[in-house]
Amino acid sequence: MKNTELKKATLGRVPLYLEYLDSVSDDEVYVSSSEIARGLNLGEVQVRKDLGALSGKGRPKIGYDKEELKKNLKSYIENDCGSKVILVGAGKLGKAILGYGGFGKFGLAISAAFDSDPEKTGEAGGRQILPISALPGYCREHEVKIGIITVPVGAAQSVCDLLVGCGVRVIWNFAPTKLKVKDGVIVQQEDMALSLAYLSFKLENL
Repeated sequence: MKNTELKKATLGRVPLYLEYLDSVSDDEVYVSSSEIARGLNLGEVQVRKDLGALSGKGRPKIGYDKEELKKNLKSYIENDCGSKVILVGAGKLGKAILGYGGFGKFGLAISAAFDSDPEKTGEAGGRQILPISALPGYCREHEVKIGIITVPVGAAQSVCDLLVGCGVRVIWNFAPTKLKVKDGVIVQQEDMALSLAYLSFKLENL
């Protein structure tokens, strides 16, 4: 049974574990937590705790059945949301995200994008770009639960309110502003300026 009380950091490492498992030779049937820890340069205790919470304990002196472990890990990120993820803001950043092909390996896909500028409607990255007026109806029809915001900062809160009002419960926000949401709505903030500043700091301290 899936553990719904996992720590955010543990869930955040699931893609790392899957990427490592995909790199393991097809000839290898079993893989141990110590092998994974070495391969990812992570602490063995941490990996053992993560995998124990995500997939239960491995077999003593053998480890985990690789394919079974992959299946268990994918259950935390692969779902039926492929048709339930939308993006609002079809500018340069939004179109770049639409064109990114890496979401599919985790069972996710952006099904449509929306923009208030009529000149931006059409198609990008193989996805439809629809007028913002079509968003409520689309959300109702497709039961959208995940929304991505790539609009200018001045429009971010109103777009967030629109998404939440349409039933969206998870928001990935690229606008450089803190969004206000009601309880039960999750916001993942991506601050690219902060990330670059952090890298600059790391460079100065190499």
